[in-house]
Amino acid sequence: MKGTNRSLLMVSILSTGLMMLACGCGGSGIETKFEGIYQIDSWTENLDACDLEGPSIMETQSATMMYVRVDNFIIDFLSAMTCLDLENCRQEAADDSFNLSGWAFDTGNDGSGWYGSGTSAYSSGDGPCRGEVWRVILTSPEPDHILLAVEITQVEGFEKDADGFCDLDAAESLAQGQPCSSLEVIKASLLENLPDRN
Repeated sequence: MKGTNRSLLMVSILSTGLMMLACGCGGSGIETKFEGIYQIDSWTENLDACDLEGPSIMETQSATMMYVRVDNFIIDFLSAMTCLDLENCRQEAADDSFNLSGWAFDTGNDGSGWYGSGTSAYSSGDGPCRGEVWRVILTSPEPDHILLAVEITQVEGFEKDADGFCDLDAAESLAQGQPCSSLEVIKASLLENLPDRN
């Protein structure tokens, strides 16, 4: 499994929060019924395209459950985290500290879905840059069920910025209009409500 760099998706939320702080803006709050602890029912990955789900990768995953909750870093956002089992989920969901290991969604609603995004880029020596642009979507196909989809678009052939770093804006511009490269999908069913936070 290639895997999604979920930490970078969280870092994009941190960047958004810092920009909001710099401009004196504030979040308007999030209302959702998606919060809860979920049993993971299926986990698939298609490494070739995004039009269909790929084969199951459940047997390669240590996580069997996940939780969804509203978090805050200057702005409110929805986060989804996987965990080993029910007790592990209860402990992590009750911990009020900020977790960088999950997926983050800073726009959307329960009706049309919650969305997040992230970008990474790198280069080998003086060569052109390569990168990946993620789009993460959280929806509820039926009551008490969620579907988390991670769409990844690979890009290459863009240059570094004036500071010598691969230009993330250039990577995102290249990704627009390009077909998605891979698709990871997690489907889960609600087990119980979130515990009170510590």
